[in-house]
Parts: sequence; C-alpha cells; structure tokens
Amino acid sequence: MKRVVSVLLLLAMLFLLTACGKSAAVKAAEEAIDAIGEVTVNSGEAVANAKKLYELLTEDEKAKVRNRVTLIEAEEAYGELADGMAREKAEEAFDLLREAAAICISGVELIERAWYFGIHEADDYGSNVFIFLAMEVPFTSTELEAACNSFGLNAYHASQNWDICVMTVIKVLQDRGDYTTLSTTVTEAETILNDLKTECDDDTYYPVLMEYLNVIDSYANFFASPSGSYSELGDTMAAHEGTIASLEFEIEMLLDE
Repeated sequence: MKRVVSVLLLLAMLFLLTACGKSAAVKAAEEAIDAIGEVTVNSGEAVANAKKLYELLTEDEKAKVRNRVTLIEAEEAYGELADGMAREKAEEAFDLLREAAAICISGVELIERAWYFGIHEADDYGSNVFIFLAMEVPFTSTELEAACNSFGLNAYHASQNWDICVMTVIKVLQDRGDYTTLSTTVTEAETILNDLKTECDDDTYYPVLMEYLNVIDSYANFFASPSGSYSELGDTMAAHEGTIASLEFEIEMLLDE
C-alpha cells in the first residue's frame, strides 16, 4: 500500500514539476487555445491567434501544450464552417451576377432589334414607325413615342434615323428601371464578393466569380452606351454572351463539387 502511495506522490510531483517547467510562451499558447471556446463561423481570429502562438514554440514546447489536440480539432471544425460559408456566399453572388447578366443579354437583344429595324424598315412607316417598332420590342407604341418625344423628336425623325430608334428603346429601358436594377444587382454582388475574399479568404470561388463580374461589367457598359456598327454589334454580343455562358458553366460545375 505504501508503495502505491509513493508512486502516486511521485507522479503528482512530476506533473507539478512539468507544469511549473512550462515557459511563458507555452502558457500563452494554452490560454489562446482555451479562448477559442465553441467553434463558430466567427472563430477565425481566435483560431488564427492560437495557431500563431503555437507555431512560435519549439518542438519540445509544443509537446508540453496540454490542449494542442483541441487546437487541431478547432482548426478542422472552423475549416469546415469556413468552407460552408464561402460556398454560401459564392452561391449568393453567383445568383445576383446571373441576374445581372440576364438583364444585359435581354437588353442588348432589344437594342439589336431596334438597330436592325431602324436601318432596314423604319423609313417605310413614317408616322406609324412606333406602331411597327412595338412589334419588335416588348413596349407599346405609346411608350416608344413618349420616349422619343422626351428628346424633342418625333416619329418622322425616328423613321429617318436608325439611331433614334435605338435611343428610344434605351430610354424606355431606363424608364422601366432596367439600368437601375442592373446597377443595384452588380453592387450587391460586389459587396458579397468582397466579403468572400476578406472574411473567408477564399481562393476557390472568388477568382472565377471576379472574372464573371468583369465580363458582366464590360457588357453592362456596352448595354448603357452601345457603339460601333451594326455588324460589330453582332460580334460584341457573341463575344460577351459566349464568355458569360462558358463562365456560368464553369461556376455551376465548381459549386456542384
């Protein structure tokens, strides 16, 4: 019995000596690990701080950190949460950007119809030009005429100048709120992408989503102020919409992994 007691006392003394022998750096690392607590999506700073203090230790000191396993578990848990948060933000940004892309694509298509109509058909209709233009775009002749009149122009001018047909359609799109919706949607997506990079430190979704955003920005600028010839318009549409479709496919595949 005395032998057992002696062994226990010896073990206790060794434990105390070991504890007392811990350096201030080891104790600081242990305290930082304890401070992590329950791991949540907001634990990134605490986990990073504990990891930093732990990595500053020598190998012998690391072996003395009583809760080093807790740090490993916390890193794994936070990594899973961070991955989930990054995916969620990526999906949210993608939905917004896809909406913005759809606004650009449909809007430029309407501009293309007005452009073609203005070049090839408008001069055949004179004062009735808006009645026939309304057959090409989802607006009433009244909306089109009012938009044209806002420039101090009328149906005769539109029948003689293809660019007035385009200007008229763009004005109706503005009045309908398409450009405002596009701007708001892109701004919301940019905010989420900034969070994706700064809060999640994401390198999986962020690069391709930024590429997608840049293409949409380029098409949005063209949508707001189309330039070039009618034949160049087709090339611009094909280039932007082809890239948009390709990136959408890439992002969908990435999010499905």
